[in-house]
Amino acid sequence: MLDRITQLQQENDRLQAELAQLRESEKRYRTLFELGSEGIVRFGYKQPIPLTRSIDEQLELCYRSIYVAEANDAYARMFEYEKVEDTIGLTLNDFHDRHSEITQATMRNWIENQYACHSTETVEFDRHGRKRYFLNSAASTIENGCVVCTWVSQVDITQLRETQQALLEAEQARSQELERINTQLQQTLDLLTESEERYRTLFEISSEGIFRVEYEQPISLHLPIEKQIDWYYRYLRFAEGNATFAAMYGLDNPKDVIGMRLSDIHVAESEQNQDFMRALVENGYQLRNAETEEVDRYGNPRYFLNNIATIIKDGYAIGGWASQLDITELRLAQQALLKAEQERVAELAKTNAALKNSLDHLATELDLNAFLGHVLLEIGQQLQVDLGYLFFYEPNSQILELHMRITPEATELNHELEEDHPFSKSFSTEDLPIWNTLLQTRKPFLITHENAAEHVFRGTLEWQEQQQKHQAGINILLTLADEPIGFLVGL
Repeated sequence: MLDRITQLQQENDRLQAELAQLRESEKRYRTLFELGSEGIVRFGYKQPIPLTRSIDEQLELCYRSIYVAEANDAYARMFEYEKVEDTIGLTLNDFHDRHSEITQATMRNWIENQYACHSTETVEFDRHGRKRYFLNSAASTIENGCVVCTWVSQVDITQLRETQQALLEAEQARSQELERINTQLQQTLDLLTESEERYRTLFEISSEGIFRVEYEQPISLHLPIEKQIDWYYRYLRFAEGNATFAAMYGLDNPKDVIGMRLSDIHVAESEQNQDFMRALVENGYQLRNAETEEVDRYGNPRYFLNNIATIIKDGYAIGGWASQLDITELRLAQQALLKAEQERVAELAKTNAALKNSLDHLATELDLNAFLGHVLLEIGQQLQVDLGYLFFYEPNSQILELHMRITPEATELNHELEEDHPFSKSFSTEDLPIWNTLLQTRKPFLITHENAAEHVFRGTLEWQEQQQKHQAGINILLTLADEPIGFLVGL
């Protein structure tokens, strides 16, 4: 009997140890579940759906059978519900846009993939009928060839109802009592194992980067802020990360994350990161939606929004969990727009300067041709051309005649040109292919060596080819009240 009691006691100790380990694991993944900014929902099935049915039949059964069996508050807020209880029992027909090709394609791919998906899009409606868009990751339970349960996570929604299971207090007494307690502990162990598998699945399918950090030396919250920041960089190491987190830094294997340092990825001179670190320390190592500027393994810039939950024990930070969203494309697009806007402002400044110079000249110059020459000189400087020719159009005779030539130094009227200059004569519009092109497009047109034969003035190609310094010519239509009055050639 004593041997039996000893054996049961040892079995009890083993189960207690495994139970404690699983409790810690569940606590860890429960923290992850609550920290993530995703909405989590479990879909139940009014009747299991056989995988042997056709895709069309399974799709119709999904809309008849699937209902919300469990969800978190973030999921409820996603659809504008005040309480999560208001979502329980809702079916796909209550929020799916069944007319959306995107949603229907996602549903079919989901079914074809054994009711699993990762970061696929759906179009849905909230309680007020407003259209919403989500990225979904899902994993389902298949039993006896039928799908019976599905878990879904949706991006940008946090919080999951915290569930706790009561654990039986062990009472050690006689051999009969030990055996009863061991049975109860084994049942609890099975439940926690299932819970760990469920949260591990969430960890793996999440479209957020999720990671756990440890400190090689605990950081006292009573140290000066600058000292705490210095220690944070010195002692923090990454202990775990999901595949999404690893991919954000160009790593193929999540195991490559282990041992990585903050200094490996943070841009130290970034003011954004300096503000981030100070805010982190000042808020007791807890932050939400805080931006950082980092680099991946190849040195490429990366930008993230971070949620951080740190474990504080006896006034010391000892480790924690965090999640992050990749906003790199958004930030790079903003930077490109800013650069384009700065370049536009610079161009406007140049244009304004040219306009002011022209207006100043107009105030002192009474001769119209002299003023026109000044304006054309300003245009030539802005376009960076060596030579410019101004042609006026006579609509009655369909003739284009050179009015003025512009050089970097001066302007010359037509009668001042040398007699053998090919532009000194009048041209019929039929002899100017470029004229018809400008009339059709109403946009500046560039003539190069490749297209010169098709567009230059007929009879001037040989002269054009002799001008070795002219690599290209810009042609700009001139209009008045939308009527063509001539064009400007820049060489």
